Amino acid sequence: TSDWDERMLEIYGIEDRPGNRNADGWYDLIHPDDRERAIATILENAGRGHTFSNAFRIIRPDGKVRHIRARVAPFRLESGEMRILGANWDSTNDVVIQHELAEANRLAEARNRELEAAKAHIEHSALHDFLTDLPNRRYLDTELQERAEACISGFDGMAILHLDLDRFKQINDTMGHLAGDHMLRHTARVLREAIAPGDFV
Repeated sequence: TSDWDERMLEIYGIEDRPGNRNADGWYDLIHPDDRERAIATILENAGRGHTFSNAFRIIRPDGKVRHIRARVAPFRLESGEMRILGANWDSTNDVVIQHELAEANRLAEARNRELEAAKAHIEHSALHDFLTDLPNRRYLDTELQERAEACISGFDGMAILHLDLDRFKQINDTMGHLAGDHMLRHTARVLREAIAPGDFV
């Protein structure tokens, strides 16, 4: 048997009427997904005489789902009979706030990832040719400056090879710009596959 006060009955949505303070069958109010774990926690710790905490959801008679936290302290009567003294509180608002904060944090992190990806894309686009995805002239200027400074410092040498595509204008004029674009992409792929580590195209 159990003896519940008015607040406990109110939390669980149980009508406070004479003879109803023992709240028989309250286990049935525990959410089905939490029931086995919650009851196992009670039986395991109460049987050992341990003070323990518990957390579970209930489905009240009015259909509302509430989150419950409990703190329970078993004690033994002079007769040797074991009893438990417990306090329950409705933590639904705290749980809702935690869920909302977690969701807000998830959305913020997702937004940050999107911004980082957009920033990386913008930076890449600013330094690469949109057609071939090779470094553009702006990137080349920076790279030449850095490599020239390294050469002046005596750490390395540098060789520059300039390539020209013969009759490229003729390809564009006779076969169209799509053919010219295909030719540029093909050339970029060949060069990219041919270079050694540390080379710059």
